[in-house]
Amino acid sequence: MKRYFWREMTYLLESLLLAIIFTPWYVLPEEEILAPALIVFMLDLITEDLTTSIRALIPLVMAMLFAIIVTLVLSIIYRIKHRGQTSA
Repeated sequence: MKRYFWREMTYLLESLLLAIIFTPWYVLPEEEILAPALIVFMLDLITEDLTTSIRALIPLVMAMLFAIIVTLVLSIIYRIKHRGQTSA
């Protein structure tokens, strides 16, 4: 059980990092320029107010939840496939 924990934790952290880095969002509502959602959120939080910065946080949280769900499903499938095998 312990050998699976660190592998699954690594996959979970990698998927969260990919979601944080590669989730795009519009820099300005009127423009079509995209940037990473975390950077848009932080800069809007610094330069504007909280309500305008939350618009970039919503797709970021949704991407992170999707990454967690996919990682958990793949981990469960991996455990089911390798349940009968013993390490020799």
